[in-house]
Amino acid sequence: MAQNLTLGGDVMLGRSFNAIWSHNPRFNVWGDLPSHLRGRQAVIFNLETTLTNHSQKWPGKRFNYRLSPRWAGALEEAYVSHVSLANNHSLDFGRQGLIDTLQCLDNMNISHAGAGLTLAQAQQAVISPNGIGYLSASDHPPYWAAGVTLSLKGAEGINYINVKAGDWGTLLQQVRQLRAQPRLRTLICSLHWGSNWADLDAQSRPQPTAAMQRLAYDLTREGVDIIHGHSAHHLLPLVMMNSGLVTYSLGDLIDDYLDRPQYRSYLACLVDVTTTGEGRVGQVVVRPTRISRWVGHSWPLGDLADPSSTENLSISTENLSISTENLSISTENLSISSSAVRQEPVRPLLLSTTKASQIYHQVNFARREEEIADVNRFLGL
Repeated sequence: MAQNLTLGGDVMLGRSFNAIWSHNPRFNVWGDLPSHLRGRQAVIFNLETTLTNHSQKWPGKRFNYRLSPRWAGALEEAYVSHVSLANNHSLDFGRQGLIDTLQCLDNMNISHAGAGLTLAQAQQAVISPNGIGYLSASDHPPYWAAGVTLSLKGAEGINYINVKAGDWGTLLQQVRQLRAQPRLRTLICSLHWGSNWADLDAQSRPQPTAAMQRLAYDLTREGVDIIHGHSAHHLLPLVMMNSGLVTYSLGDLIDDYLDRPQYRSYLACLVDVTTTGEGRVGQVVVRPTRISRWVGHSWPLGDLADPSSTENLSISTENLSISTENLSISTENLSISSSAVRQEPVRPLLLSTTKASQIYHQVNFARREEEIADVNRFLGL
C-alpha cells in the first residue's frame, strides 16, 4: 500500500520561542504548513532542542537549546509523528534534559531515535505500525557518543558515527538487520552530518563532502529508501541514488538564527514522498518554505524567558508575503512537482501592553519566484 510521508529539516524551537509563547500562547509558529501536514501518514523532523525545564547547561557549550515542556505541544500542531534526536543539542542540558525530552515525546506519542540513556537505546531503530523504519545517527560531537563514560556524563548520548573516517560499518549492519524484518516496508535513515555552513562551489552553491556522498551510496545500496539529512542550517543537494532518495540537508525549517544571505538560510523545504506499493520511493514533491522575522513587543520575565537568549537573532522587519506561486520541476529519475497552498495572510497576534521589543519567527510556504529559484538551485534541481 502506498503511503504519504513528509520530511522537514532542523526544528530549533528553543531559546526565544519560550518567551514568544510565554507572551502569546496562541502564536502560530508554523504559519500555513499545518493545513498541508494534516492527514500525512508520517511527518518527520530533526528536533534540535531539548524539551526540559532543567537549568544546568552542558558546561562550556556556546549554544544550549531548551523548550519548556509547557510549549512542546507545538510539535503536535504540526502533526509530527517522528523526530530524530541524534544531533549536537540533545544533551545541551545533560542527562536530565535528555530524560525529560524522551519522556515528553513519549507522552505525546511522537516516536524518536538517535539518542538514549544507553548505547543500545541510542542505536535502537523504530518501526511504526504502518511499516516505516527509522534509524538515526550523528557525526558530531564525538564526546556525546552513547556508551562512552566521561567526567561530565555517563552512558547516555547519541548514536555517533565518524563520517570523516569512513567508520560507518555498525550503521550498515543495523540497516541489514532492519531490512530482514518482515514488517518493514520503507526505511528512513536520519543523519546529522557535515559542518555548519558547507563549502560553496564555483556557482556559490553549498555542497556535501565526499565522505557524505560515499556514506549515502553505501546506505542506499544496502536498502535505505530515504536519507533524511540535516545539520548544515541551509539546503544541500537532493538526489536519487540506488533507487533511494538522498536529502543531504533540508535546511532549518524553523529557527531564531541570524540570517546568512549567501546561504539563503531563511529558506528550506518540506519534501513529500509517496511510496510505491512495495514501500520504495515513488513520487517526490519539493515544497519550498521561508522563515519570516519581525519585531513585536515584550520579553516576558521569568524562567525560560530570558532576553539574553536572543544572541544571534536577526532583527528584520521584512513583511510577510503570502502570494501564491506554483512550482513544477522534473529531473532525470526524479519527478518533483508542487501545488500551491492557498491561505489568508497570517497576521501575528502582538499585544501593545509591553515594555521591550521581541523578535517573532514564523515559517510559511515560499511564494516568491526568486526564493523558489534559490531553493531549486541549492537543491541542484
